[in-house]
Amino acid sequence: MRYFAVQAQPIVLIAISLAIALGTVELAYRTIYSDRVSTNSGKSNRYMLFGSSSGGSAFQNLDTIFTYKPNSTIRAEAFYDVNNNLSKEYGYEFKTNNLGLVQGQDIDLNKDSLLLLGDSFTEGQGASPWFERLVHTKPNGLQLINGGLLGTGFEQWGLLHDHLIKTGVKVKKVAVIFISDDYRRTVWNFPAKVIACLSKIENCVGDEGYFPIPPDQELMSFLQKMQDFRTQEYAIKDARQSEKWIRRYLSSVHHAWEFTKQNFQIHFRSKSPEVIEQLTKKYGDGMIFIHLPTKDEILAGNQPDDLGLFAREHIQQQGGKWVDGFSQCGLGTADFHLNDPHPNEQGYAKIEKCVKQALVALQ
Repeated sequence: MRYFAVQAQPIVLIAISLAIALGTVELAYRTIYSDRVSTNSGKSNRYMLFGSSSGGSAFQNLDTIFTYKPNSTIRAEAFYDVNNNLSKEYGYEFKTNNLGLVQGQDIDLNKDSLLLLGDSFTEGQGASPWFERLVHTKPNGLQLINGGLLGTGFEQWGLLHDHLIKTGVKVKKVAVIFISDDYRRTVWNFPAKVIACLSKIENCVGDEGYFPIPPDQELMSFLQKMQDFRTQEYAIKDARQSEKWIRRYLSSVHHAWEFTKQNFQIHFRSKSPEVIEQLTKKYGDGMIFIHLPTKDEILAGNQPDDLGLFAREHIQQQGGKWVDGFSQCGLGTADFHLNDPHPNEQGYAKIEKCVKQALVALQ
């Protein structure tokens, strides 16, 4: 027995040392990065609703990508679950053109065009699309095209660009308006069950993420049904105690694991560098990148996160022209919605002005 006790002592000491080291790291992490420590189970508190004047789904899939339904008036609304109370964050309407893009004006295939590529910030999610004010200025004497679509990134923009070219659009110049997170986004479109839900409200279960707009008298009861589904769904997920325990009590380990996964995806799976290279080589001086800050980045000192730095590095490696929207666009926290991460009308007015100035460099 004494022999085994002696042999076990080094193991016990190692275990104690590891526990102390891990505790020290965790304490330091919580002290320095207190804003990243969360007990949130991952339950989404946003409900995005879309309605189309032509009926059915507001979106259409095009092979592996998507656009909105062409020649439609789209109604977009967002509700947030704040302390178990549902409140409306925004609601607005916009028109789509003959190519299903967020733009009231149809695209003339006989005209040379300046294509704006981007995500929801370019689309104008959360307020009346700012592009509609920019399009009337006709910078560079070219037809302006709004290629901004919610949730998309560099890889998807490359495919959208190619799709427009195949459609017959004469793209002569390109402006890419991006946020840091766009660098890691992959190609996506709407699963069949989401399209079914958007097409007919009776098909909605609650896990679709995108919902149709019900009649006014049924709106809150529908949202309550979706809220109840999420509450039940994530209660089941929270029952996975090991993951929940690590996230709550070992935040440093959880963050390190997420950081490792993210960097693996960026360096080995992301096609963003390829798209940046291909577009930059194709358009040369006729292309510019505009890097906009998110609300989180502004709160963190108005500096781009690692993803944004990766994107900037690749743009610079290709000799691309770019605009630092962090310092030049003047966005502050007041320029964003309270709960939603998108800019408000005031913020989009600043983006419009900033983009308009940037496009001068393409003349």
